[in-house]
Amino acid sequence: MMEWLTGALPKILTILSVAAIILYQLKSGYCRTLRPELLSKIHVVRIAGGVLLIILLMMPLDAVLLNLIRQSTHPLAGTIAEFGGFIGRHFHPWFFVVILYAVGIVTHKRIVRHHALGALDAAVLSAVLSFACKFIFLRARPYADMGAYSFLNFSGLLHDARKFQSFTSGDVAVVAGICFYFFYTVENKLIKFMLALLPLCTAFSRVYANKHWPTDGLLAAGLGLLSAYVLISITATSLIERNNTPSNLSSTV
Repeated sequence: MMEWLTGALPKILTILSVAAIILYQLKSGYCRTLRPELLSKIHVVRIAGGVLLIILLMMPLDAVLLNLIRQSTHPLAGTIAEFGGFIGRHFHPWFFVVILYAVGIVTHKRIVRHHALGALDAAVLSAVLSFACKFIFLRARPYADMGAYSFLNFSGLLHDARKFQSFTSGDVAVVAGICFYFFYTVENKLIKFMLALLPLCTAFSRVYANKHWPTDGLLAAGLGLLSAYVLISITATSLIERNNTPSNLSSTV
């Protein structure tokens, strides 16, 4: 029991912190600053359509890519898997954004709090969409040895349900939601590149551990990309226009 509590405590504290921040912002009138009319339906459709097209094209290669990744003996593969697992499994992006929000409070910088909250919202939205997909598609995980096309395993809900929650990866969705929100926000190309790599590292680690198919990670990353775009579109512009400054996080913190 103590071992379980020690492992779960960071996640519990993170969830409580995120909930407290969101409730505080809602109480402060956060919803009144949302501007859904800024959201381009065309861009949303393009992003969603592009993600789905990539998934459909890559799904026939799922088994091949899974075997290539898992059979890799190169030290770099193990390092990437360990790093990606460290980021995804322990929800360190949550901690970073919560700390960023606290920095915004201490320094009285509204733009920092605004972007920290936007990143949290993107992660929550991405995670919710990922969770819904798990129970809609009920795809068997690789270790179930049922093949890459084993979907809609409704009987699995009664026995070992986690075995049939492969599509998509919740860990990747959380990391992608946060990283892609900041990807849209910052202007530095090197930082953008690093932010785009983090969800891919987490996706690689989940495939390497035989917990997800490659397309599970890709779809989760796509959900994070879409969630971040939605949140950036309806929350960031109003504050940026009010301050009349560019949304460059790196110059704000």
